[in-house]
Amino acid sequence: MAAFLNKHELVATLLSRGVDVNAAGHYYGTALQAAARHGHNDMALQLISAGAQVNILQGQWETALRAAIVGGHEDVVRTLLHNGADFNLGSKFETSNHRDISSSYLQLAVRTDKIGIVTAILEAGAVPSDDESDRMGEDVDQPPLIISAQRGNLETTKALIDSGANINSVGRKMGSSILYDEHASPLCAAIAKKRRKVAKLLLEHGADVKQTVEGCKSPLSLAVEVEDQSLVRHLLKHGANIDTVLTEAAEHNHLGIIQDLVAAAVKAGTDQTYWTNPIIAALKKPYCGEVKDIQIVKVLLEALMDTPDPGPVIEEALSKAIEEENSKVRKRERLSKWPQDIHNNPPTIEFPKFHRCEQIAATLLDYGSSPVSAAKSAAGPPLHLACLIESKQTVVRLLEKGANVNEIGGHFEHALPIAIAANRPDLVAILLQHGADPNYLHEHYGTPLQLANTMHSTLSVKHLLEHGADVVNRDADGNHLPLE
Repeated sequence: MAAFLNKHELVATLLSRGVDVNAAGHYYGTALQAAARHGHNDMALQLISAGAQVNILQGQWETALRAAIVGGHEDVVRTLLHNGADFNLGSKFETSNHRDISSSYLQLAVRTDKIGIVTAILEAGAVPSDDESDRMGEDVDQPPLIISAQRGNLETTKALIDSGANINSVGRKMGSSILYDEHASPLCAAIAKKRRKVAKLLLEHGADVKQTVEGCKSPLSLAVEVEDQSLVRHLLKHGANIDTVLTEAAEHNHLGIIQDLVAAAVKAGTDQTYWTNPIIAALKKPYCGEVKDIQIVKVLLEALMDTPDPGPVIEEALSKAIEEENSKVRKRERLSKWPQDIHNNPPTIEFPKFHRCEQIAATLLDYGSSPVSAAKSAAGPPLHLACLIESKQTVVRLLEKGANVNEIGGHFEHALPIAIAANRPDLVAILLQHGADPNYLHEHYGTPLQLANTMHSTLSVKHLLEHGADVVNRDADGNHLPLE
């Protein structure tokens, strides 16, 4: 306690009365360890002069040197090393979640973020590579260079590199044999924490941008995940492979990163098949759920148009663009409630409002997508989907581009019943003006006029009558029935 409180006279008195200078307590260990932990360098010198042993294994920090390092006291560290402290004794380090891991003196020193302490340990003979070999069966700390890269300490990182640390060392598996992305390599550690200066230093010293560790993301993929355009550019400059990273970038909704990756992909040379997944990803909601930038789609489409056969990719994208807002609507039972009695239970559209399909669909059509040959979904062709989501702009664009207004498909079979069921007489009028059949007979909903009457849509009834709807009610066999 006297050493802990830095009471020199009291310590001298106790020693003069025969107190053992190396006596150990439970928590702080010896008096020297207590003084070292709290940075009392003069007290440490006084105790050493009185015969204190520097390499006794006791207490929470095991040795006086480890206690001084954990406390961050460079002067005490150097005093202990000068007096014979062994930097190979002890291995325990208690983490913030109270789980002990095996750490060397160098690993502890790196965690202090104090270059003076790191330098002192290195000058004493510590070798970074000694902490890079895998020790199976032990809960061990990460290699010093990975620790330093994570913490973003540029001076420490440089000192370790200059002392021979492996620039591409692989980290330790944690817990149940899991190797986290941020521990895959020093470069990945720096990228995961957005330590740009450290990442740049590692790249300048030969860090492998193409290094792959089983179960972990590549450096470029990790840079895309943390959405750091500066890091992406550094990695591309040093030759990183794009592979599937462009698709990941499209999912993350970062226009600047997309532009950089597209430029690199075009330079590397790609065919149209490479662009399929990125474009589809750009049409989907990103992980964080915000509306995507339409420019992302345009950038990808412009790159696609420079390939030999862009048509099939654009065709596939059109229906995806309109349909993507809710993938569950592909199930037939979600398209509408299928009533047993059409007169008492008119169909109810359950599609959500779309926020960005109009822009995207228009963009795809501008780039040559065909509304006729585009792949159909369970909801029907693109024109039916546009009616289901009540997008007047998309309906008009599709019709202008040649969509077949009487094409049959999906649950509602024809576009007119969809517009009527959605209670959109304006869409009904547009479809009729483009030649929609006003007398198409649906097995469950009857003719458009019958459905409009059931929906109590006066305007839709008016439009249908103006375009030749048959006021005679007929059954499936064409027999006349009274119109209700």
